[in-house]
Amino acid sequence: MRQPRERRAARGLLAALSLLAALCVPAALPGPARGQELRVSRNQFAEQAQRPEARLSGAEAVTVRDERWTVQGAATLRVVSPDPQAAAVLRLRALEPGAPGAAASGAADRGAPLRLTVIVIAEEGARRYEYKGEGELLRDGARVPQRLFRVGERGLESGLAGAAGRVSELVIQDDGDAELRLRQQGDVLELQVLPLSYGGTPSGEGRPRVLSRPLRFADAHVLATGYTDNALGELWLGDLLAAKVNGFFPERGGALLARGLVTAQAWRGDTLSLWAEGGVGYYRLEDAATGLVSDAVRAAGGVTLHWRYAGWGAAAHVGLVGDTSVLTLFAGWQAWRHVALLLGWQSFESRSGFGLGAGIGF
Repeated sequence: MRQPRERRAARGLLAALSLLAALCVPAALPGPARGQELRVSRNQFAEQAQRPEARLSGAEAVTVRDERWTVQGAATLRVVSPDPQAAAVLRLRALEPGAPGAAASGAADRGAPLRLTVIVIAEEGARRYEYKGEGELLRDGARVPQRLFRVGERGLESGLAGAAGRVSELVIQDDGDAELRLRQQGDVLELQVLPLSYGGTPSGEGRPRVLSRPLRFADAHVLATGYTDNALGELWLGDLLAAKVNGFFPERGGALLARGLVTAQAWRGDTLSLWAEGGVGYYRLEDAATGLVSDAVRAAGGVTLHWRYAGWGAAAHVGLVGDTSVLTLFAGWQAWRHVALLLGWQSFESRSGFGLGAGIGF
């Protein structure tokens, strides 16, 4: 009878150990506590007296504006963007005693409460590099220097809790040049940076700075297209001066048009802009049947409508040289950061033609 009694004792001991492990192991893990809360807000609205409170729930993305969002159970932050130029700098700071996140932590919480500031850089520019000097991430529970800043579609990730502390407050610092979307998938909190050129609707205090910048269908300062019977080229000096050349050489007689123009963006929307230009033009016409050649110098002017969405763009130009009109259409794809692939069509003095080419930006 001794053996069954020993087995019963062993089973009882095993059950007791299993219960003890279930009670103790969660408290020893460095990850976020079940029910741990994280507060998310934007610095754009820090001075706003009344700010709505909201709780993030479900996997649907929400646009972050002036709300103070409460997130529960997140263990990892992932910042993503469809724009390969978008970047983010993460900074970790200890919360001061008496701050809302610090007060909520309590003595039984796992790790000192931290504030994580996410500095969103929707567009690189002058002095933006200064933000990147103090970037930090939580990796394997420890604070480590941030080495990479570009976000991209794969995302930039940081833990939210570990031996170094736990993030109880997440503050987004941005210039209002991109739409910021937040969603939670399991224990991953995802912040999506969606610039205006990628379909985002920026929000913030005042007009987004990006809307005061020039918009053209491609990021090109020099562009050229051509085929067997025509060629077209443009050179932009900043956003003020442009030189344009249209050339035709069919069998019935060639034509050459060269213009020097002063340009200005007259209007800009989210994905559209209208440019006006004026200057002087020179054209030379040949008639193969009669052998006659004529040329003239005339005042020149015109307008160009540009459209740009993400890496795709198009432009339609109508110009006058004296009383002679010139039409140009472009479609482009920004294949690389400084190189765009182009399809062009032009028409001048009853001559027209399609061409393929490229644009190069500096």
